[in-house]
Amino acid sequence: MFSKIMTAISGSALVFGLAMGSAIIAPTASMAQVAPSQCSTITSVNVRGGPIVIAAQPGQVIQVVADPTNFGGATVGVSINGAGTVATAVPTTINVVTAGTIVIEQQANGALVTCSTPSAGSDFIDTQTTAVQTATSRNTQARLNGNGPRNSATRNSVFLSTSNLPGADSQLGQAEFNGWVSVEGRQLSGATTGITLDLVFGVDRLISNRLIVGALIAYGRQDLTTGSTSTQVNSPSVGAYFASRLQGDWLADGYLSVARPAYDVGGTTFTASRVSGAFGLTGHYDAYGMDMSPFAKVNGYREAQPAYGTVAANDITRFNASVGTRVSPLEELDGGILPYISIAVDFGVTDSTAGGRDSYWAPRLGAGFSTELGAGYLSVDMDAGRIRSNVTDIGLRATYEFTF
Repeated sequence: MFSKIMTAISGSALVFGLAMGSAIIAPTASMAQVAPSQCSTITSVNVRGGPIVIAAQPGQVIQVVADPTNFGGATVGVSINGAGTVATAVPTTINVVTAGTIVIEQQANGALVTCSTPSAGSDFIDTQTTAVQTATSRNTQARLNGNGPRNSATRNSVFLSTSNLPGADSQLGQAEFNGWVSVEGRQLSGATTGITLDLVFGVDRLISNRLIVGALIAYGRQDLTTGSTSTQVNSPSVGAYFASRLQGDWLADGYLSVARPAYDVGGTTFTASRVSGAFGLTGHYDAYGMDMSPFAKVNGYREAQPAYGTVAANDITRFNASVGTRVSPLEELDGGILPYISIAVDFGVTDSTAGGRDSYWAPRLGAGFSTELGAGYLSVDMDAGRIRSNVTDIGLRATYEFTF
């Protein structure tokens, strides 16, 4: 009788297609006399006042709770699209999958009926995936290039490594074990505004002059605003990474991690699960008196967000790719300044239950310079690009590097 009705009721003995001990009776005359009401108009309506008829749409949720003035348990009759009424114990929840007319009437004691349409939710923006790729790639590339990563500090980025410590060298000419920490800040504008902070710790081992393997722990913090909704995210993550020297001056690196981001969306909290990964290729050669460093990078993640409040569950899949090159002179210019420019093309696509598909192609341009300053090295650079079709990432960064 109910095989064509794709609606589920939880908290009762009823599963559509099976009666499972519930009584099924013919629709009453009073049911047919009531005009259907839209979901938005049904809020804590008591069945004592007569049958409640709802013009239900897919995705809507009907909740039935007992009247607090009851002296005993409550039972309601539920009918779908004019079919027989099923006696259902209260409380119960009806998740509507297929459009239809749902009738709820009193059988034993009173019950309050509320119909709601869950929000679609938000896709949110993850910066941790890219931050981890940047940190692991910077560390492993410098290590395999044979000079170890230099320690650096900046308003937007901090990178520290133990490989410069005295006595750290192994028989391979590099530190066999290396520990490092990276901090990255980012500012977003457009449809989503706010700031993000990503902290990444790593420990790795130089297996040979061509291979590094390591483990990482990361923590991300986001304070973002989309429309009138404010979102805070705290995201702990663990993973593993590697890097390998290929033929010539090409290096490959990548990582895989899992995270448990904890969200606070407008005061409602929930925890999601995320799996992230990345892979990159970086080259290095001299041409026309310039130092050329071409690169190709990809990263992505998959995140499962549970339903929360009136928001439906959301699954997000994200993929990013960037191809470009960085160009700088082989020698410093007058005044000890070494300028550079970088040109890249970024591509990103997001598929989610909540927002469907969002994709973009966008250039990312960067320029800057570096020079010795005091006991260290000062670098100033600026870059502009896009991380969503409607979110822009513009950064101005000053870095001061020092060795210890």
